[in-house]
Amino acid sequence: MKPSVPKYATNFRLQAASLLCALCTLNYALAQQYGWTDISASLPDYPYDIVFINNGADTGFAHISDISFMNDYEGWVTTWHAFSDQNAAILHMTDGGESWTVSQVGYFKEYTHIHFTDANTGWISGSEGYMLRTTDGGTTWTQVYLGTHQSQNVVYFFDEENGFLVGNGGMLLHTSNGGYTGISVEKIKQDQIDVSLLPNPFHESTSIGFELPADTFLTIEILDHTGRLVSVPARGHKSAGPNQVVVAGSSLPSGIFFVRVSFENQMIVKKIVKL
Repeated sequence: MKPSVPKYATNFRLQAASLLCALCTLNYALAQQYGWTDISASLPDYPYDIVFINNGADTGFAHISDISFMNDYEGWVTTWHAFSDQNAAILHMTDGGESWTVSQVGYFKEYTHIHFTDANTGWISGSEGYMLRTTDGGTTWTQVYLGTHQSQNVVYFFDEENGFLVGNGGMLLHTSNGGYTGISVEKIKQDQIDVSLLPNPFHESTSIGFELPADTFLTIEILDHTGRLVSVPARGHKSAGPNQVVVAGSSLPSGIFFVRVSFENQMIVKKIVKL
């Protein structure tokens, strides 16, 4: 059994993190004297992408790990959390950094690097043996299993199929099939399920639709934009074929949420807006 961390130890680490954040703020002020402008306040949940842990009793802070721009106006930021699992965020902006929206949350504890080859296709190096890939400009992200749990640092692709991934311990990986090492892309596409959210945005209710290839145990969770679990609309065995789970609007306040569908070794996360 994994030993529990004493409450005082967690509080001490959080206090230390808060002190470091305060020191960082002083460094930001110094950077402005050398020609840099501090736009941190434009990030969601400033300062430092706040996330609640220990059932809301404590507050942790995210670290910004990477930034990538498609052009002068559109860009992406990735974060990671030292004290919270599956709460790393992907932030997106289309106005040159004046404002940011949460594009995705709920997959991993850590995102380390983001790289796009064009407006639609991009990769994020992650953790726990997985990376993420998008083919629709970041609207949805798909998990790609690497076959190794070595820590990932930087991912770079020349095109949709050919790329490199580097990590700790001297890890240097190359792929010529989009990162699906040892498994055909066709087989992965067959095994993946498509999750629909209709309507989206919604007010009174929304329907989470999906079709399973076989009977399986499935969990559907709703997270807020900080990655905090809000509700669990479904958890149990589902039959093969079309399925539908209805979420009542009265159970959620207005805002941005993420629907996380988990079954077997797959996880799908999609953004939804409650009006």
